[in-house]
Amino acid sequence: MSETVGGQSNKSNVISLDQKIRERQVNSIMNSFSDIYDAARDVAQEYHELMERDPTTALGQLGLYLSRVRVATTPEGMSTSYIDAISGGPNQDFTAPIIDIAASRYAEASKETRLEVLNTQLAFLDRMNNIYAARHVGYVQDPTLLGDIINNRSLYWPFLDAELDFLESQPTERQFYEFSDRCRSIGLLGYAIVATDSASLPLRHLFRESSPQLLNGVLNMAAGRIFHRAARAAHEDGIPIIDEIEKRLQEGTFDPQYHEVIRQKIADANWVHKSPNMELTPESETRLLCVDGSLRITD
Repeated sequence: MSETVGGQSNKSNVISLDQKIRERQVNSIMNSFSDIYDAARDVAQEYHELMERDPTTALGQLGLYLSRVRVATTPEGMSTSYIDAISGGPNQDFTAPIIDIAASRYAEASKETRLEVLNTQLAFLDRMNNIYAARHVGYVQDPTLLGDIINNRSLYWPFLDAELDFLESQPTERQFYEFSDRCRSIGLLGYAIVATDSASLPLRHLFRESSPQLLNGVLNMAAGRIFHRAARAAHEDGIPIIDEIEKRLQEGTFDPQYHEVIRQKIADANWVHKSPNMELTPESETRLLCVDGSLRITD
């Protein structure tokens, strides 16, 4: 592995974040419990095995396993509601791994299944205050689930302070991959690379070449976030939604090389909406086509 991002690296030696996100979603889940509570690890292991065996059933049981891991990690003589009252909400060290097991199959699921998982996830988060909910969202690895949560609950946006501070430090390739081992969410790290101008050009190139699967999910997340923010602004200001989308692309910090791809993904509308939903406006249901790189409203 080269020491500088801009150096000429043997591509076979480049570590892919696609690989790292899978490791974070599975292997590290089990390790994270090993020094805490055996019961919590057992719940996670059981859920992981069910996910491998029958993903559709497992995704439908996310709420059950979230409840089980919380009960398993609640000290004897106390209730989960009491723990929530004194601490502000569930401990993400226990719940985030369960969510990430579900997230590992979320993007490939049908929209109907994704909506069921999203409803469960939002019901879990909505019991917390906004700050605590955003903290939990910040540990979600998968950008598709991240995007669906944020599109439906913008107040749960976890912000990117740590990711942006790191990228602005102009890290070497080695430092970048070391950070990817300890960052809270690889999905958010990828989004920070694509959606801001904080990452160096060599690092953006490295990310594009080494992690195509994660990049695709991040671009879907970016498309959803641009569209839904534009839809709200169009509703409030009376500006055509396509003009709002273009304004956010041109005046924002999204990497220009992805603008056309993002337009196409906006037209594809690969997101799901919880209903009823105060986040949505009539403009949120606008259907668009992407023709020759330009967006048009469908008839």
